[in-house]
Amino acid sequence: MSYHTEISAGGLVFRFVDGEAHVLLIHDRYGNWGFPKGHVEEEESADAAALREIREETGLRHARIREPLGTIEWSFEGKTGTVRKRCHYFLCDSSSGDASPQLDEGVTECGWFGIMDALQKIPFENVRGVLSQAAERLDTIAISRAGQPID
Repeated sequence: MSYHTEISAGGLVFRFVDGEAHVLLIHDRYGNWGFPKGHVEEEESADAAALREIREETGLRHARIREPLGTIEWSFEGKTGTVRKRCHYFLCDSSSGDASPQLDEGVTECGWFGIMDALQKIPFENVRGVLSQAAERLDTIAISRAGQPID
C-alpha cells in the first residue's frame, strides 16, 4: 500500500470578549467547523504557514503567535493511496480586526465562539482535543490579565 505524508499548519486564534475567551472557527468547503489551516509551503516554517493560512482563510491580518499547541495526525484515502496528514497548531491572539470568510479559499463562514460552543461545533475529536488543550492555556492567560487595567 502506498502512502505519502502532507504537512499542514493552523492557528487557534483567540480574543477575550467581556473577559471570556472566544476562538475563531471557519466553516470549510466540506461543511465542517474548525480552525484555519493549510499546507506548509516549501521552505516555509510551520508558524509562518499558520499565520498565512489565517490571513488567507479569514482575512484577519492582526493575528500573532503566542505558543505552539502541538501536532495532530490522521490518515485518509486519497486519489493515489493513503495520505498521512500531520498538522501543527499554534495558539494565536488577535485583539483587533474583523474576520470574514474567503470564499475562494473554500471558507463559507467564520465566527468567534466561546469555548463550550466551539467544542460543540467541531466534529473531529482530535481537533476538539487541540481546543481543550488551548482552553487550559486561555484560563491561565485570563487569570494573568485579571490584574491588568482594561484598555
